[in-house]
Amino acid sequence: FATNGLNVDDNVIHHTLGEGIRLWGDRNRARRNLVVLALWPSDSLTWTAAIEINHGSNIELQGNIVAGFAKIGYHIDGEPCP
Repeated sequence: FATNGLNVDDNVIHHTLGEGIRLWGDRNRARRNLVVLALWPSDSLTWTAAIEINHGSNIELQGNIVAGFAKIGYHIDGEPCP
């Protein structure tokens, strides 16, 4: 799952079980995607997101839309505290 330099652009991702987009590498981009009707695996104890990038670095998100997910839309790392 550690792909580097991948572009995920202009997709409609519909009815997934778990993440619709998972970017775990470096310098990946997700632009203008629609993730809709993504389901959370009922036997999973972990929180999944429609778009998950919390294990990636230098990720570019631009113009993505998430609609109809059972848990969280985006799983990202926040900015570090000073």
